[in-house]
Amino acid sequence: MNLPRFAPLLALAPSLAAGCFVDRPDCPSGAFDADNQCVSLEPVGDIDTGLFDEDTGLEDPGDPPPIVTCAQVQQGEVSGTVTLEGVVATSDSADWSYGVFVQDIGGGPWSGLFVYLEGLSADVQRGDQLTLTGEISEYYDLTEITVGSPSEIAVTGTRHPVETALTAAEADWEPYEGVLVELVDLSVTSVADAYGEGQTSFGLPLDDMFFGWHEHVISGDRFAGVTGVVNYSYGAFKLEPRDLDDFRE
Repeated sequence: MNLPRFAPLLALAPSLAAGCFVDRPDCPSGAFDADNQCVSLEPVGDIDTGLFDEDTGLEDPGDPPPIVTCAQVQQGEVSGTVTLEGVVATSDSADWSYGVFVQDIGGGPWSGLFVYLEGLSADVQRGDQLTLTGEISEYYDLTEITVGSPSEIAVTGTRHPVETALTAAEADWEPYEGVLVELVDLSVTSVADAYGEGQTSFGLPLDDMFFGWHEHVISGDRFAGVTGVVNYSYGAFKLEPRDLDDFRE
């Protein structure tokens, strides 16, 4: 029993002597006054913080975080600490030390999200189905969930992540932030600049966060489709291919 929690109560009841907490079935609290009468140890005054479980006499952990989808997070329907259940990893933690992208089963607009894992020994591979808990935040306008402990992320199975096929440039790429997409019939229209970015016929530049695409692709190359995660950094949306297999000839 956590005696300091009841210190104010003891001060209000001087007849409740120290050392009189005993284990007796007919007295749930186990505390007796000087006349050997059972004393209730209900919290009083400012002791009642709302976190005290009257049935057990222990701290009440409160309600668990709500289970939500990536789409609910991206569209601002929820805030604070949440749980994503059954999302699919679309990148590997080994590819980028800061974290991974995940998405809802089925893909589509608003279905993707970045999960910040820096400093955690989390081994997440593409195709892992995950349940994770973390806090929603915006990092330079990139919506993300920060996981605070390895115990808050679990691999529950495997599943092929679905690519959302797009045949033309989007007027606004925001709904596809964090989403795995395939840009159909894409041409590379410039060489990579000093930051590893190269322009495309979709107006969405290729970037080398995961993969040095510019070591294999040159300006003028045309592909039946290029797959990657839509990322947002330095004020712009970019396509992040993960390996050479993401370039379909």
